[in-house]
Amino acid sequence: MRPPKPIEAEKATWIEPFAAMYARIRYQSYIVVGLVVVILVLGIELFLLGSKASAHVYEVRPDGSADYIGDRQANNGPRPAEARFVTKHFISLLYGWNSSTIHDDVADAVNMCSPPMAKQLKEEIAGQQIVTNLRKRNIRSEIEWQTLEVADQGDRSFRVKVAGRVHIYPLAQYEGDPIDTRAFSMQVVLGVVPRDPEVRLNGLEVVRIERDPVETSGRK
Repeated sequence: MRPPKPIEAEKATWIEPFAAMYARIRYQSYIVVGLVVVILVLGIELFLLGSKASAHVYEVRPDGSADYIGDRQANNGPRPAEARFVTKHFISLLYGWNSSTIHDDVADAVNMCSPPMAKQLKEEIAGQQIVTNLRKRNIRSEIEWQTLEVADQGDRSFRVKVAGRVHIYPLAQYEGDPIDTRAFSMQVVLGVVPRDPEVRLNGLEVVRIERDPVETSGRK
């Protein structure tokens, strides 16, 4: 009689009750990381859109003057009408003399210039003692505009040709003939700069003045 076969022991089986749970946790972690990335991307896009929406906005009138409206959407660069307006305003400050306001007018004209041009203009005005002389003379002037046109336009600059005559009167005289008349002709080069609600509404500043030789009439 054969002896009975020994009973083979069953192979050990490892039971991992938490394996499925760990797998779910890893899967959920991947989902969370993906959602965080998506949220970050959307947040950046919203920030960029918000930045554009908060850019300064200006109203530009047909004559080239501009007003600051608010913070909404980015605007375009300066227009030729704005270049003419800025040039006319600048020349009016320099040649629209009035003994009672000359100091403020000169300061405003200097503030319309780039730093190098402002320095040059201040030195010219101080060297010729324009403010002192005009205050002593008690005069005012009226400008007769003959030419005001954009001669050249680039991406970063405008060249405006301007010419006319300055009629000079006693400060309290508003009728009759002027006591003097002076002609002027020049080209004003304007640089394009970022618009600013305080000092650069039109996004332009004076960077150079090129004066042309003119004939000047004497005292009448």
